[in-house]
Amino acid sequence: MKKSSLVITLILGVLLAASLFFSAWLYWDRQNREIEYGQYYDLYQYEKKENESLSAELENTLPDAEKVLREKEELIRQNQEEIAGLEQELASLREKAGAAEERAAVLRELSDVLNDGTLYGYGSENFRTNEGVVVLNAGGRGRTLILRAAFDESFDLDYDVNGESADIFWNEETWGGSHTTVEIVPSETQTGITVFEIHNSLDDSVCKICAVVIPSDT
Repeated sequence: MKKSSLVITLILGVLLAASLFFSAWLYWDRQNREIEYGQYYDLYQYEKKENESLSAELENTLPDAEKVLREKEELIRQNQEEIAGLEQELASLREKAGAAEERAAVLRELSDVLNDGTLYGYGSENFRTNEGVVVLNAGGRGRTLILRAAFDESFDLDYDVNGESADIFWNEETWGGSHTTVEIVPSETQTGITVFEIHNSLDDSVCKICAVVIPSDT
């Protein structure tokens, strides 16, 4: 009987010791968990404050960034308008330069024509015009000249033309008076020098008219 009680006592002692050990282990584990939780909580609070700080900084930065973006977009728009204006100005300058070069070419041609020794507008004392050289704009108005012919009898008029920048018209191809009118009309698009050689049916005199057609200013 005494041996059974001793065994029971030993078993109870072992169970009590195990219970105490398990309770101690649970307490230690709980303490460790609380410490870890506290660390995680502190880390969470720190990260939360950091996020809140970054969010506030971002909210403060966004309006400035949007303002800078709008300013850059406005600057780009202004630059594009300026570039478009410069391109238009360049196109206009190129057009003017082309017209100026065309005028220069006509003037060089005119210099060659006027230096060939011909007395334009004069065929003879009886057969001449009041102007020998007329300058016209392409597509512009024509010029009316007076053709004088102090012949005693009626005669016919004829002409030869060298060039394509102008045409000639007159009121009377046959007449016996002292003068008539002729009109020099420039081409709509063609520029350059056109020389008209006017003949009469009574003698060999030739009255030359030089039409200089330059690009229009418009």
